[in-house]
Amino acid sequence: MFKRHSRNARNLLFASIIAITAVGSTYAQVSTFEQFTPQDTTSEAAISYDQIDSYLKALGVVEDGRYLPAYDVIRSNGMELLDTFISNLSRIEVTNLNENEQLAYWLNIRNLMVIKAFADQKSLSNYKSKRGTPENPGRVWLEKRATISGVELSIHDIEKNIILSNWNDPNVIYGLYQGLSDGPAMHAKSFSGKTVQTELEEAGRQFAKQKNSLKIKKNIARISQYYNWYKDDVFEGSDSALRAHLSNMLTDKRVASFNSTDQFKVKKLSSNIDNYRPRQNINVPRSGHSGYGAGGS
Repeated sequence: MFKRHSRNARNLLFASIIAITAVGSTYAQVSTFEQFTPQDTTSEAAISYDQIDSYLKALGVVEDGRYLPAYDVIRSNGMELLDTFISNLSRIEVTNLNENEQLAYWLNIRNLMVIKAFADQKSLSNYKSKRGTPENPGRVWLEKRATISGVELSIHDIEKNIILSNWNDPNVIYGLYQGLSDGPAMHAKSFSGKTVQTELEEAGRQFAKQKNSLKIKKNIARISQYYNWYKDDVFEGSDSALRAHLSNMLTDKRVASFNSTDQFKVKKLSSNIDNYRPRQNINVPRSGHSGYGAGGS
């Protein structure tokens, strides 16, 4: 399917971004990330992610509110087009966009790079060594995967040196897909510059609802290790700042019980990678019939 339509998809995506790209130009090599600091611009230019959204929809499913990439299918049918999307997005002169468009751009290209990184793996086991942590990233997170404005970037570069360095908003951590079932869910649709702030806030509320994100028992709040991952970056290492943030993420029914707790305990993240595998429908044979498929009548 994607081999047949890949040329049209490439052309449509390219057409949607050509007004804000520097296609064919030679970028000066730089050694810092300063050029990606958002500028005060009122640009109304926007990127269309429609083709990418169609791709995600076709090569993954949503189960229990989580988008699960079908990595077996991506490897066999979707790698070329995934590379093309990342390559075309890499050509955009991102600093020509307004700040919200830039944030959406960085989240989207980073998350595509995460999917591509896991699709490249021979095995989806041993997540911890592949991903590592924000403080000690693993090899998959450190590999240079895109060149933007002449700078070779890894997933870690975009996350640490661009997104977390330039957006002083705790909600951005909910847009950093980790490929991990205990982390924030991958969006089945790309972030949009017009709505990225509300999308991140809603993602935070959904993450707080996850059974492994926050549990309250008596005076103890058991919180996901994911919050600790980014505690220094977005909460300045402060328990009180994290507590205030979590209060804003919880439903009214949970706020009172959460505010009555006086200590945190950290719940370890599981190492299960989000991955959809088609389920076989096996019907139990009836009336002595055997085998798979429909039973006897």
